[in-house]
Amino acid sequence: MIRIYYAKSSVFEQENSLEDLLKYLPTHFAERALRYQFSQDAYNFVLGRLMLKKAVEALGLPEACLNKISYNEEGKPLMEGISFSISHSQDLVACAFSATGNIGLDVEYPRNIERGYFRHCFNDQEWTLIQEDKSSHTFYQYWTQKEAILKANGLGLAHLLDIDIQNVNLAHFYNKETATQTTWNLKKIAFEESAAYACLCTDLEENISMEALKELDSFI
Repeated sequence: MIRIYYAKSSVFEQENSLEDLLKYLPTHFAERALRYQFSQDAYNFVLGRLMLKKAVEALGLPEACLNKISYNEEGKPLMEGISFSISHSQDLVACAFSATGNIGLDVEYPRNIERGYFRHCFNDQEWTLIQEDKSSHTFYQYWTQKEAILKANGLGLAHLLDIDIQNVNLAHFYNKETATQTTWNLKKIAFEESAAYACLCTDLEENISMEALKELDSFI
């Protein structure tokens, strides 16, 4: 079972300061949170780590695991016993996790963009479909799919063109460094009435459970 926790950080921010939330996390998270230039980014970071703490507890892992997070060369956080992915956009924060497999989650609220700046991120077929769509739907569908795949593989944006999206449910990723191709399942995720685009990428064939967290008591 893949589980997803999600919340609106703006709701929590009305009643809880950043310092209040940091009391429930290891100090190394506080050090990272305080590096953010904008307060909402810091708040989203902390809320995401509180979700991770809850995920660790849900899987029956010791809380001490939170002190043993490592990072790969691309900066992806890793923890023994759990596959997880945290994403946020505006005030929407989400954390997907599982005890097995690899997963990646990307959440994006649509905004006004200059499409031409993103031409290098898509192959010719994808770009044609993006240009034919006068709305931003095709762009954000592809973008969240690609970002989710990169997160699942622990890689950065330089690998965007190594992704071959077959359809809304399936994609292949070719890793040039290892000369291997892997297949990934894509799941469109909807957060209640949110306008955000979201995609979960996984190499698992499992059901997905979603839980909205609306009170601080649901974290601690």
